[in-house]
Amino acid sequence: MHKILIDLDVLTVAFWKGDKKELALKFLSRVKNEEFILVTPFSLVNLILEWNDKLLAEKIKDFYFEYSNHILSNVEILKLTNRKGIGEEKIVNELESLGVKKEDSVLVFVASLFNIDYLITFNRKHLKNNRDKINEVLKKNGLRTIKIVEPNEI
Repeated sequence: MHKILIDLDVLTVAFWKGDKKELALKFLSRVKNEEFILVTPFSLVNLILEWNDKLLAEKIKDFYFEYSNHILSNVEILKLTNRKGIGEEKIVNELESLGVKKEDSVLVFVASLFNIDYLITFNRKHLKNNRDKINEVLKKNGLRTIKIVEPNEI
C-alpha cells in the first residue's frame, strides 16, 4: 500500500471550488476507502487554522484528522531530522531558491524524510513542473527522491 501526503490544494478543490473538483472528490473517496496510507504533517493543519474561511478550514482539518493514518508532529520531524543529521532549513531554503513556496518546500522535505511514496497535488507551478530540480536538491542532500503527482496519476 502506498504512503501518500495530500497537498492542501487537492482538499481545497474538493471542498470548495475548482475545475478539477470531481477528480479531487473521486480521489478522496479512494483515500476514505483506505487504498493508501495517509501521512499528514501537523504543519498543514496549522496553516489552515489561520484561514479566514473557517468553514472550509474546518472541513479540511476534519478530513486530515479522520483519514490520516499518521499525523506527524513537529517534534517527530525534528527528531528524525536531527538523528539523520539533515538540515531542514538549508534544504527548504534551497528549494525556495528554485521558486518552490516555503510551505511546499516543507511538504517536499517531509515526504522525502519519511519515505512517503507520493506527494499528491494540483500545484504545477511550484511542485510538479519543478520535480526534477526538487529531486536533484533532495538527492544532493542525501535524501530520497519523491514522486509528485496529480490525483489521477496514482
